[in-house]
Amino acid sequence: MTAQQPVSTLFPNILTSDTRSALLRQAANARENRSADSESGPTAFLSYSRKDHVVAWSLAIALDALGYRLVIDRISLHSGDNWRDKLKNAIDTCDVFVLVWGRHARRSPHMEWEVDCARSRLFNGRPMLFLPVPIDSLSRAPIPPGLDHLHFPEPPYAWH
Repeated sequence: MTAQQPVSTLFPNILTSDTRSALLRQAANARENRSADSESGPTAFLSYSRKDHVVAWSLAIALDALGYRLVIDRISLHSGDNWRDKLKNAIDTCDVFVLVWGRHARRSPHMEWEVDCARSRLFNGRPMLFLPVPIDSLSRAPIPPGLDHLHFPEPPYAWH
């Protein structure tokens, strides 16, 4: 991010101002809580359907520009890794769980597993910011079971 480039231009249009604010607050809080000699930023786990990869990569670019260390399957997994163990560990230790939620994610067994891991962490009292990013109207992709206590903002283009 350059000095001339406002943070608001880094985010895809799908993010509401509340979501942008939450990401900025979490990044600031995580940096404050890390030791002074730590050079690593907060960690964001990006959960998405492969069919929504364009949106996921847009979010990844924005999160990276904010100083987040990203856990995203296409980058974080290597040939021969036990993907379930590696992703479960990443979900258990991330600062932010970003859920790109839409009709494709709703039908994905891998997404269901990732959401179950994050939900389990939340219900077991291990805090993290759970950040839903709906990309379809909630009438097309209802909130996942057990997460109806979280606000899932309708994407701006679904407002009518």
